[in-house]
Amino acid sequence: MNAFVVCCHSRRGQIHPRITAFEICEACGKVNEFDDTRIEDALTKHARSSGFKIRTTTIEVHGLCADCR
Repeated sequence: MNAFVVCCHSRRGQIHPRITAFEICEACGKVNEFDDTRIEDALTKHARSSGFKIRTTTIEVHGLCADCR
């Protein structure tokens, strides 16, 4: 089951899809959405070097949240 909804962030009044990442706790189901420009930059650089055009990207990181550890 995907534990996320599609997210779009506004940029200068326009809706702009961004790379969205989620931390998903396997114990309690808590989901934390985050973005990190370093991740986006790395994926963009990799895609550019291989000639790949990214349309959408969603990253799910599964593990245990601070409360469940």
